[in-house]
Amino acid sequence: MIDLFCDCGGLSLGFEQAGYNVLLGIDNWKDALVTFQNNHKVCKTTISKKRIQLYGFHMSVNEWRVAGTIKEHYCVYRLMLSENDKTLFILRNPVGLYKSDKIYAEPRDGMEISFSEDDFNPTKLLVWKR
Repeated sequence: MIDLFCDCGGLSLGFEQAGYNVLLGIDNWKDALVTFQNNHKVCKTTISKKRIQLYGFHMSVNEWRVAGTIKEHYCVYRLMLSENDKTLFILRNPVGLYKSDKIYAEPRDGMEISFSEDDFNPTKLLVWKR
Protein backbone atom coordinates (compact mmCIF):
# COMPACT_ATOMS: atom_id res chain seq x y z
CA MET A 1 0.00 0.00 0.00
CA ILE A 2 1.20 3.50 -0.78
CA ASP A 3 -0.28 6.16 1.50
CA LEU A 4 -0.51 9.49 -0.35
CA PHE A 5 -0.96 12.49 1.95
CA CYS A 6 -0.26 10.07 4.82
CA ASP A 7 -0.25 12.56 7.70
CA CYS A 8 0.97 10.58 10.75
CA GLY A 9 -0.01 7.22 9.23
CA GLY A 10 -3.22 6.31 11.05
CA LEU A 11 -4.99 5.02 7.95
CA SER A 12 -2.01 2.95 6.79
CA LEU A 13 -1.48 1.64 10.35
CA GLY A 14 -5.04 0.25 10.18
CA PHE A 15 -4.28 -1.35 6.81
CA GLU A 16 -1.06 -2.80 8.23
CA GLN A 17 -2.95 -4.30 11.19
CA ALA A 18 -5.40 -5.80 8.67
CA GLY A 19 -2.49 -7.60 6.97
CA TYR A 20 -1.56 -5.21 4.17
CA ASN A 21 2.06 -4.30 3.40
CA VAL A 22 2.67 -0.55 3.75
CA LEU A 23 5.43 0.42 1.31
CA LEU A 24 5.56 4.19 1.33
CA GLY A 25 4.17 7.25 3.06
CA ILE A 26 4.10 10.60 1.25
CA ASP A 27 3.33 13.97 2.77
CA ASN A 28 4.80 17.48 2.73
CA TRP A 29 4.40 18.02 6.49
CA LYS A 30 7.74 17.19 8.15
CA ASP A 31 6.38 16.55 11.68
CA ALA A 32 3.74 14.17 10.34
CA LEU A 33 6.41 12.20 8.43
CA VAL A 34 8.46 11.81 11.61
CA THR A 35 5.42 10.29 13.34
CA PHE A 36 4.65 8.16 10.27
CA GLN A 37 8.23 6.84 10.34
CA ASN A 38 7.83 5.91 14.02
CA ASN A 39 4.59 4.06 13.25
CA HIS A 40 6.01 2.26 10.21
CA LYS A 41 9.62 1.26 10.80
CA VAL A 42 10.15 -0.41 7.40
CA CYS A 43 8.83 2.50 5.28
CA LYS A 44 11.07 5.25 4.01
CA THR A 45 10.09 8.89 4.03
CA THR A 46 12.13 11.69 2.55
CA ILE A 47 12.03 15.46 2.69
CA SER A 48 14.48 17.18 0.37
CA LYS A 49 14.90 20.78 -0.61
CA LYS A 50 17.25 19.68 -3.39
CA ARG A 51 16.10 18.28 -6.72
CA ILE A 52 15.51 14.54 -6.34
CA GLN A 53 17.58 12.39 -8.66
CA LEU A 54 15.35 9.80 -10.30
CA TYR A 55 18.17 7.79 -11.80
CA GLY A 56 20.02 7.08 -8.60
CA PHE A 57 19.35 6.07 -4.99
CA HIS A 58 21.00 4.38 -2.01
CA MET A 59 20.18 0.93 -0.64
CA SER A 60 21.43 -0.04 2.82
CA VAL A 61 23.37 -3.27 3.36
CA ASN A 62 20.23 -4.92 4.73
CA GLU A 63 18.02 -3.68 1.86
CA TRP A 64 20.51 -5.04 -0.71
CA ARG A 65 20.69 -8.41 1.11
CA VAL A 66 16.88 -8.69 1.26
CA ALA A 67 16.59 -7.63 -2.40
CA GLY A 68 19.02 -10.40 -3.35
CA THR A 69 17.05 -12.95 -1.34
CA ILE A 70 13.52 -12.23 -2.57
CA LYS A 71 14.61 -11.16 -6.08
CA GLU A 72 11.67 -10.22 -8.32
CA HIS A 73 9.45 -9.64 -5.28
CA TYR A 74 11.63 -6.72 -4.12
CA CYS A 75 10.60 -3.35 -5.56
CA VAL A 76 11.90 0.18 -5.22
CA TYR A 77 9.21 2.85 -5.57
CA ARG A 78 10.01 6.47 -6.44
CA LEU A 79 7.50 9.30 -6.40
CA MET A 80 8.69 12.32 -8.34
CA LEU A 81 6.86 15.57 -7.61
CA SER A 82 7.17 18.84 -9.49
CA GLU A 83 4.94 21.86 -9.91
CA ASN A 84 3.51 20.44 -13.14
CA ASP A 85 3.27 16.69 -12.68
CA LYS A 86 3.64 13.74 -10.34
CA THR A 87 4.95 10.34 -11.45
CA LEU A 88 5.23 7.11 -9.49
CA PHE A 89 7.91 4.72 -10.78
CA ILE A 90 8.74 1.12 -9.84
CA LEU A 91 12.09 -0.63 -10.19
CA ARG A 92 11.72 -4.39 -9.60
CA ASN A 93 14.59 -6.74 -8.60
CA PRO A 94 17.51 -4.28 -8.40
CA VAL A 95 20.04 -7.08 -7.72
CA GLY A 96 18.96 -8.95 -10.85
CA LEU A 97 19.12 -5.74 -12.91
CA TYR A 98 22.65 -5.13 -11.58
CA LYS A 99 23.76 -8.68 -12.40
CA SER A 100 22.38 -8.32 -15.95
CA ASP A 101 24.24 -4.97 -16.39
CA LYS A 102 21.03 -2.92 -16.72
CA ILE A 103 21.84 -0.74 -13.70
CA TYR A 104 25.09 0.19 -11.97
CA ALA A 105 25.89 -0.38 -8.30
CA GLU A 106 28.81 0.84 -6.23
CA PRO A 107 29.40 -0.46 -2.68
CA ARG A 108 29.16 2.39 -0.14
CA ASP A 109 27.79 1.26 3.22
CA GLY A 110 25.24 -0.63 1.15
CA MET A 111 24.92 0.09 -2.56
CA GLU A 112 24.72 3.32 -4.53
CA ILE A 113 22.44 2.48 -7.45
CA SER A 114 22.46 4.48 -10.67
CA PHE A 115 21.29 4.05 -14.23
CA SER A 116 20.77 6.18 -17.29
CA GLU A 117 17.44 6.76 -18.95
CA ASP A 118 18.96 5.37 -22.17
CA ASP A 119 19.95 2.05 -20.53
CA PHE A 120 16.96 1.49 -18.30
CA ASN A 121 13.59 3.16 -17.95
CA PRO A 122 11.56 2.12 -14.89
CA THR A 123 7.87 1.36 -15.23
CA LYS A 124 5.61 4.38 -14.71
CA LEU A 125 2.75 3.27 -12.48
CA LEU A 126 0.87 6.54 -12.18
CA VAL A 127 1.25 9.84 -13.98
CA TRP A 128 -1.00 12.74 -13.24
CA LYS A 129 -0.65 16.24 -14.65
CA ARG A 130 -1.74 19.53 -13.29
